[in-house]
Amino acid sequence: GSWSATDKASYVFHQDHTGQRTKDGRTLPFTWSLDGDELELEIEGYEVGESSITVFSVYIIEELNETRMEAYDKEDSSKTIIVFTKK
Repeated sequence: GSWSATDKASYVFHQDHTGQRTKDGRTLPFTWSLDGDELELEIEGYEVGESSITVFSVYIIEELNETRMEAYDKEDSSKTIIVFTKK
C-alpha cells in the first residue's frame, strides 16, 4: 500500500516485494524484505556525483498495525522514530 512518512518521503509497497520511494519530486524504485522487526529496503538510482548507486536501508520496526508504522533507521544512533501513515 501507499504510506506517507515523517522523513518527508512517500512509499508504495507492492505484494511482490517491489515499491517506489518519492522524495523531493524524485521517485526511485526499491525492493523490500521483512525479517522479524527489520524492514530492509534496497533503493536503486541514488546519485552520488556522476554515479548511480544502490542504497541499503534497514529500519527497526517499533510498532506496526494496519494504518501506522513506527520505525527507526538501524544506522541512526539516536534512534529517531519515523512515523509511516497509510494513505
